[in-house]
Amino acid sequence: MKVTLTDNNREIEIVLPTTDRTLKAELYTLRLADYSIRKPVTIKSVNSPVALSVLNGKTVKLDELNYLAKRLDSFDNSELHQFYSGLQHEGFVNLKDMINLTFNIHRYALLTDVSSPASIGRKYILSTQGCIPADDSDDKMYENIGKQLPELVSRCVTVFMFFLCFAS
Repeated sequence: MKVTLTDNNREIEIVLPTTDRTLKAELYTLRLADYSIRKPVTIKSVNSPVALSVLNGKTVKLDELNYLAKRLDSFDNSELHQFYSGLQHEGFVNLKDMINLTFNIHRYALLTDVSSPASIGRKYILSTQGCIPADDSDDKMYENIGKQLPELVSRCVTVFMFFLCFAS
């Protein structure tokens, strides 16, 4: 995550996640926020990822922003796409909701292969339950789930990039 922070007409561009020691050193160099990572600073812009640009202009605690960056850094590409689609679907605009979302991405089944009801059902179960048996060849069960999916989920479908996201 690359962000530009501002405080008292000073700006700094930082790359997150990083260590608390590095953050304090950068804040000290620019005399930003009295050198404390727990004091609020204003995000002038989130340069990357663009999906987090909803934080532009928000006042946040730098340690919380760094924590979100650490959580996102630990995700693989599939989990990142689940996070971004969940973010878009829920319309979250504050940092605490985004941090909470990182612990709840399992609620969002991101479907990339919609070629058959069985593949939809299999991916949905895998996303929401975290695993399926390796030797499970019960395509009929997954096919039924794939056909019933619109009835199983409590929220509408969100289109994220070229994926369908179902929130449960």
